[in-house]
Amino acid sequence: MAKILLVDDEAHVLNSLARVLGQNYDVYTAASGAEGLRVLDDQGPFAVIISDYRMPNMSGAEFLQEARRRCRAIRLMLTGYPELRVAEEAIEKGDVFLFLAKPCVGPELEEAVRTAVDEYIRSESRRGTPGYA
Repeated sequence: MAKILLVDDEAHVLNSLARVLGQNYDVYTAASGAEGLRVLDDQGPFAVIISDYRMPNMSGAEFLQEARRRCRAIRLMLTGYPELRVAEEAIEKGDVFLFLAKPCVGPELEEAVRTAVDEYIRSESRRGTPGYA
């Protein structure tokens, strides 16, 4: 079962996402970027990381940049404040595979995660490494 890390400073968002994705994936959560990095280091590897953009102390963009340095997980940004400039920058730099706007309903979220997991599996196969933990 693919491991997913969810990072969002709003508990109700984390709970909702975990409930939807927990049916098909092994889901871990973190309430901040700093906590997300700790979970990443302690519980990784992860196939997919989904992060909110606006969080205190460390933005989702900063978190995903650091996550990219630490692991090969496919990174998604989920935000209630979609800004084209932010999305373009994050995708161009390679920090984000997909950029999703809240509210992201169940089927839309599930399809995005399925696509990301498939990309992770393909990328790991090209590297000749075993899938995910």
